[in-house]
Amino acid sequence: MDIRREPLSVLPTLGCALVCAVMLAQAPVRAQSPLFNEVHTIAAATTGVPIEETFNISTAGTYTVTLTDLGAELSPSAPLASVALAVTNSEDAIVGTPLAAAGTLTLSSIPAGTYELHVVGMPGNVPGSGPIGIVVNSSSMTQIAAFQEIIALPSQSLPNGEAVLDDSFQVPTSGSYTVSLNDLQLPQSLGTLTLLVIAQGGASPVVTLANAGQATVSLTAGVTYQIFAVGEAGNAANAGLYSAVVTGSGGAVVYGRAVPVGNTVHLGSPALAAGSTTLTLADLAFPAALSQVGAALLLSGQSVAQLNAAGSQGFTATAATYEAYGVGIAAAAAPGAGSYALEVTPAGSTPIFATTQGVTASGSALTAYDFETTLAAGGAETVTLTDFQFPAILPSVSLAAVQNGAVLASPITRATTLNITPAAGPLSFVVFAQAPASGGLFGINVAPASGGSAVFDVTQAVGAIFSSQQVPIPDAGAYTVTATDLGFPAKFANYDTIVTFGTTQ
Repeated sequence: MDIRREPLSVLPTLGCALVCAVMLAQAPVRAQSPLFNEVHTIAAATTGVPIEETFNISTAGTYTVTLTDLGAELSPSAPLASVALAVTNSEDAIVGTPLAAAGTLTLSSIPAGTYELHVVGMPGNVPGSGPIGIVVNSSSMTQIAAFQEIIALPSQSLPNGEAVLDDSFQVPTSGSYTVSLNDLQLPQSLGTLTLLVIAQGGASPVVTLANAGQATVSLTAGVTYQIFAVGEAGNAANAGLYSAVVTGSGGAVVYGRAVPVGNTVHLGSPALAAGSTTLTLADLAFPAALSQVGAALLLSGQSVAQLNAAGSQGFTATAATYEAYGVGIAAAAAPGAGSYALEVTPAGSTPIFATTQGVTASGSALTAYDFETTLAAGGAETVTLTDFQFPAILPSVSLAAVQNGAVLASPITRATTLNITPAAGPLSFVVFAQAPASGGLFGINVAPASGGSAVFDVTQAVGAIFSSQQVPIPDAGAYTVTATDLGFPAKFANYDTIVTFGTTQ
């Protein structure tokens, strides 16, 4: 069972965050513990990340919660632009009067139990703004709990066409090692590529490389080396793949890692047995053919098989865990979307690894979703695609079922059913959906055509700010779901809750 919650677009100015609660309990209502209970603070990406902490009160009485803006005490002062604090109890109720600024909140005559602090705010423009301190004291000034936190904006991601490697490694014995920086050209060369290795605490790099290449250096056992690399796509595909590899004098890899750039993505980590194996890549042409597609399979940062177009390539695998990468470029023309499938198959066997990837062109109104399952047995199955119309109808939604690198039956372009006859083994689904302004929700259910329990089901939110939780129900019967807007620091403009079971609301 999934519980879906969705606040809409109007948010308060103070912290742009809200506290809400969902509780599920068996009906009729009686004194018992709820099956599921959550209080959660939600914030837009343009405000500080909410802070939530828990503290316990062992003895009933009066307590104080003091919130201090530590940045305001610096010289020069670096105060927060805004800050607010609320306390909730185990019954999902706000205790006391929330603070709208730094100060002290008195919790009068509260019972013993577990309480939760919720803090929202916005850092100021002066460097050093953000740190706060929270202290919970008893009436006798005995400290119950203390927290030091930082109110900060969400981490800013790198530009889409840039990717960084920031890692560390050690070598097993002192001696000469080769450090390699490799542009794997998936799908084509990167515009810039640089690498630096420095001993932890060292004053200067032990090696630097630019635009691929390698160098032999002397490294010491027991020393931690920091490895830092940056790759930037300089091609129309806005995609690439590079790796950093450190090998000993005998060729043994002591460190190896690949980094995808831009539209190149990590698809998974197949564990392969030794023997002849084939990498297969297919353009599914759903909903349209891709303008470019490629894939690579790596072991310890070194390519063992690579395709720059749809097709197959054989290789001899060793018993190890590999890394699979893929890239697909959708044509800009409508529908601005496409998909591809990748499989890794041992000789004379079924695929040991299979995945699909939907991609969209820049500016497309569609969003791609990929789902994978494994069928224990083959046979006729009915796939049901449901638009829950919550809180609004999806303007468009389409689905394709994929197995062995091919689309099964004709894809569906609306919420309906699809009859397929897959074999036992991996089965994938690619979905493209367009979100209405207020967001939407769809579900996929796969069940035997002859009837019986579902072999796969999933519920997926589209657009807006959704929060979802799965809730196990131990006994059949009637249940009550209670959803509460706690109004901190302001009420939602809209707050909607839905409970789904498979594709049933």
